[in-house]
Order: sequence, then structure tokens, then C-alpha cells
Amino acid sequence: MISQLQRRLQGHADPKKKAWWERYLKQVITFRGVPMAAIRQEVRDWLPDDNRVDLALALIREPLAEDKLAGILVLAEHIVPAGSPSGAALLPRVVPLFEQGDIADWNTCDWFCVKFMHQLIVREGPRIAPSIAAWRDANTLWHRRAAIVSFVNLAPKGDDNWPGFVDMLLQACASNVQDPARFSQTGVGWVLRELSKTEPDRVTAFTEEHPLSKEARKMALAKISGQGRR
Repeated sequence: MISQLQRRLQGHADPKKKAWWERYLKQVITFRGVPMAAIRQEVRDWLPDDNRVDLALALIREPLAEDKLAGILVLAEHIVPAGSPSGAALLPRVVPLFEQGDIADWNTCDWFCVKFMHQLIVREGPRIAPSIAAWRDANTLWHRRAAIVSFVNLAPKGDDNWPGFVDMLLQACASNVQDPARFSQTGVGWVLRELSKTEPDRVTAFTEEHPLSKEARKMALAKISGQGRR
């Protein structure tokens, strides 16, 4: 089944797009050069009714970027909307993707978070969110980054998501910011920038109390005007 989809994807490969994406990501992952719309359509046409979780995970374990994205789309657009399996059943199955290096670059990590993890959190809210935020203490950078970036599209609403959301998110940011690695820092900066739309004072205080890089601090304060930003 996987090889069938790979052949379909390869039919859309564009050498110029491949070269552009690989330069943009500084050669950290190999691309076919397939547009998102083509990946999404091929997934829809190919996806069988059975074993969808197994197929999604197998695709994310493949080395090429578009194969990984296809697996993420299966999870986000076909498995989560179906209502099952539960988040409690899915999370233990996706954790090894981080631990075994199948999610090991910012492009894959962030697509995984903003597509699949976001949809899962929207579906299950505070029932699943603390388990994801607990990834802040994981062994790998990308797993820890996922503990915060999974919430980036919810961050602008703050505690309107549910009571305690902001405290949970800032705790996860505080763990990530202890790592000086660029993508730990920028993950925090990105999430704080979105959170600042409703919690500018708390974001400003966080930047004063924690060791952010110059880049991450600039990101975090980008939406804040006035004395807090200065």
C-alpha cells in the first residue's frame, strides 16, 4: 500500500520545487517536490478504509518529506475527524516517531503539530492537553517542541480555550526555554507571540524572567506595543 502511494506522489514530482525546499530547509530532509494540494488529493484517492493508523505511522517513518506529510494528513484529516481511536490510544503510538528519529526536523515537526496535534486537541480539549504538554520533559528537542507548538493555533484565545490553559502553556514554555538550541528557543518565541494577543503582560513577564535567545525574545514581543515591548 505504501509503495502504491509513493508511485502516485512521484508522478507529481517537480525537480525545481524539490531543490527549493531542500535549500530552504538546509538539506535536513529530502523532498520529492510535490505540492500540498497534490499530496492531499492522492491521499484521498488512495486511502483504504482499514488500518489507517498503521498506514499513517508507516508513512511518517519513511525518509522523504512528502511521505511524512501524507501520513500526517491521514491522521489529521481522516482519523481525527472519524472520532476514534481516542487521543489516549493515539498518543502512545505517535511518541516513538520522536524517540526513533522519524520526526527530526522543524518542517515535519511543525506540520505534525499544527495539522494533527491541533485537530486532536480541538477534538478532546483538556482531556488530552495535559498529556501533550507533559512532553515538555521529553528526551528529544523535537518531542519537547511539540509540547508547545501543538498549541500555537489555540494560544491567541488564552484561557478562553479552557481554564488553566495559559498556566499549562507557560509551564511547557519554561521547560523548553532551558534548552539553548535554536529550535527550542524559536518554538517558545512563536507560541508566546500568539499568546501575547490576549496575555501581553504575562508574556512580557515571561521574557523578563526566563533565558530566551535574542531571536526568540524578538519573536515573543513582536505583537506587543508600548512599554512592555520596550
